[in-house]
Amino acid sequence: MKPAIFVFLVLFILIHSDSNLHSRIPQGEGPRIIRFSGFDWIVARSGNRMMPPGPNHFSGSAQNVWVDPSGRLHLKITRYNGRWESAGVILRGAVSYGRYAFRVSTDVDKLNEHVVAGLFLYRDDRNEADIEFSRWGDRAAVAGQYVIQPWERDGNRHRFSIENIGERSTHLIDWQPESVTFSSYRGHGITPEPQDMVSEWTYRGEDIPAGNRVKLMINLWLYQGTPPSDGQDAELVIERISCRPSGPGKRYW
Repeated sequence: MKPAIFVFLVLFILIHSDSNLHSRIPQGEGPRIIRFSGFDWIVARSGNRMMPPGPNHFSGSAQNVWVDPSGRLHLKITRYNGRWESAGVILRGAVSYGRYAFRVSTDVDKLNEHVVAGLFLYRDDRNEADIEFSRWGDRAAVAGQYVIQPWERDGNRHRFSIENIGERSTHLIDWQPESVTFSSYRGHGITPEPQDMVSEWTYRGEDIPAGNRVKLMINLWLYQGTPPSDGQDAELVIERISCRPSGPGKRYW
């Protein structure tokens, strides 16, 4: 099981640099941009093709990706015209070293076993840091994992239980030149109480993502393209994302 996210980089390149864009995206349709947490995000879209990860159909529709009146981001997997459509967004512009906080308003432990929710930093398949929630098709598996790509290398993955995490949780990636620290805790507080900490893991190996040309992304998709076993839509709600960049004089957002 490889949580490759190539689809999003492909879509970003197509949107911004492909002179034959109309051969890949229906004519008359440009990239859809949404505003969330004070920044612009590109909505992932694969058209009529299935693309990795999964593979999946990724929809650019407002039925699959939207920001509600309270400013919360919604990603939703839905069935439309006989096929299941997944969702994802990419922050417009590159990011670098810093502490990234994702405030989630969904009980991710209750996602169907075929659904994958990802919060991650991505440059390419060898420069990627992921927080993922999924049972990867196995109802008995724990649903949380932190990953540094390549995931199959010993010491590059930490799996953990998110039982009783609740509908409000916070997940952090503290990405520095010599380490990446992941953590998850219950609630949306700035500093977690000890009893609210769910998991924490620091990686100091040789696969720390390089500090340039990295994209911040969020997605919700189906493992191996398999429909939810309960036949129901799946939704991920993000209250807010914030970043504290490393280095003096950097602006917090």
